Amino acid sequence: MPWQESYETGITSVDLQHRRLFDRIERVHTFAQKKEYSEKEREEIRDIMADLENYVAAHFTLEERLMQDNNYPQLEEHIREHEKFTEKINSLMSSLEGTLAGEDAKINEFLQDLSHFLENWLKGHILVKDFAYVPYIKSEH
Repeated sequence: MPWQESYETGITSVDLQHRRLFDRIERVHTFAQKKEYSEKEREEIRDIMADLENYVAAHFTLEERLMQDNNYPQLEEHIREHEKFTEKINSLMSSLEGTLAGEDAKINEFLQDLSHFLENWLKGHILVKDFAYVPYIKSEH
């Protein structure tokens, strides 16, 4: 799912982070198409997951601060969605090492699940829920 201009919120800091997430999802999708994984590729998968974990913390903090600073009325609901996403990423991280130490088929299954989850998140959260707060953000960030 490549980035498109129609995905831009008009909030520079948010759009830059969303674009970064799209790049990571493309990498996950590329790996999910493979059937065999070298040690170097397994390390890249670790790096992608660590980057996703870091992204989640930084991006959600930014969004929640923007929404709070601008009195977004659905802030609590949005935070709950962020918490669910964070729980899923944490769950995946906890199973990652065992998965990467296993057979290629297990890695592929993990990546297929991750790819599906991230694409659904993009479609259901970023492209719908995030756009809902845009009118409440009063200044460019």
